[in-house]
Amino acid sequence: MSESGYTTKVISDLDAEGYDKSHLYYSDADVKVSELETHCTVGRYKQSLTSLVFGSTAEITIPNQDFLSDVYLLLQTPQFPIGSSLSSQWAYSSIKSLRYQWGSSNVSQIEISGEALWMKNFIDAETKEKRDLVNDLSGVINIGTNLTTIIPAQTAIIQLPTPWSLLASCDEKKPYDTSLLSSNIIIQIVFEDSTSFITVGPANPVLPNSFLRGEIYLKQQTLTDKSKSLRNQLKRNESLMTSYPFVHLQNGSTRYLNGINPEQSVTVDLQSFITSDLLGIAFYVVRLADIKRTGTDLTNESGIVNRFNTLPCTDIKLEYNGITLHDMPGRMSELVGASINVGSVKGNYTLASYVAPNLTAVAGVQNVYYLPLTQHKSTFFKEQYENTPRFAQQTQNLTFTAALPSQQNIVLYTMYIYNGIAATHDGVNTITYS
Repeated sequence: MSESGYTTKVISDLDAEGYDKSHLYYSDADVKVSELETHCTVGRYKQSLTSLVFGSTAEITIPNQDFLSDVYLLLQTPQFPIGSSLSSQWAYSSIKSLRYQWGSSNVSQIEISGEALWMKNFIDAETKEKRDLVNDLSGVINIGTNLTTIIPAQTAIIQLPTPWSLLASCDEKKPYDTSLLSSNIIIQIVFEDSTSFITVGPANPVLPNSFLRGEIYLKQQTLTDKSKSLRNQLKRNESLMTSYPFVHLQNGSTRYLNGINPEQSVTVDLQSFITSDLLGIAFYVVRLADIKRTGTDLTNESGIVNRFNTLPCTDIKLEYNGITLHDMPGRMSELVGASINVGSVKGNYTLASYVAPNLTAVAGVQNVYYLPLTQHKSTFFKEQYENTPRFAQQTQNLTFTAALPSQQNIVLYTMYIYNGIAATHDGVNTITYS
């Protein structure tokens, strides 16, 4: 074996006696207790949103006192009048963007679109059943006719994808010690107007203009002995810093594509990449008619607005400067694992995603496509950075064929994922995308 331990001059002898007993015995390190004693809480700290009005911006201030991990948003609607309908996953549809200020830093504010927020959580859920649960908790569909049905108050809860939180349960994401910062973490939620998730029929009833309730719940860990926080070491020696790795989400290109025919191959340029380690690209496609509606058209399969009523895509290809990065003909993306979906035409996993002409809920398939440039297909930090190249002048070409019954106008939403790191020094974060 060479000095580095990664090369050898002989073929490994599979009959030779091994030297590692770790698969059958706990090592000395395994049976030692962590120096830091903590207790974890969920909801001990919660905060009401500063604004519940549709189309407004709500702000949350997180105190600098504990380790912070998951952030949950609870929304409750008021009762809706006769003649209105509420789309499935309405909590996601009601959010235009998520912004956060990670204490005082060189980056003024990081913003994630509502589409990217939904994609990140959709991808991070490990199974179809969990994706179904995530969708279900984000708001179920409610169909109101023009004659008798009043929609009662509805409650939904979603997890907000921040650098210190993770929806997936298969990997641990270390919490962030907020006491290291001299300024608070600020989270802003920009809401859409009501037409993004509420549909009205010909009766055109007057709709409420705000949520009934909106709260943030935090998952935190508290040090029993706060003197053991790194904050004290950093204060004693101002030359020291500590780094917190994370996955950075960037809103990608959005493309409005008109007059697309069935089985038509579409190629679009993806632009606006930052100069950093690109880990992967996620995207989904939806009909333009599903994003917003006047509310009077209940004659087709998507009479109720649902901006996540995605279209299946085949023949997916990603190229950079003529070099093929991904080429997956037909439905190969499903075999490779690039296609992440939930539901079936029989509704085995997901609740209704669209509404049929007779105003009955119909289950459909939702598809998000993730094209990784890394060995690991996950979209979250896995204890070690994935080392990927920085493509110069990053304009990439994405080709796909959307499943359409007839000529349609469609919209492509994309999200770019990078390595990121926050270095905390003297109470201030310096954020870079390595």
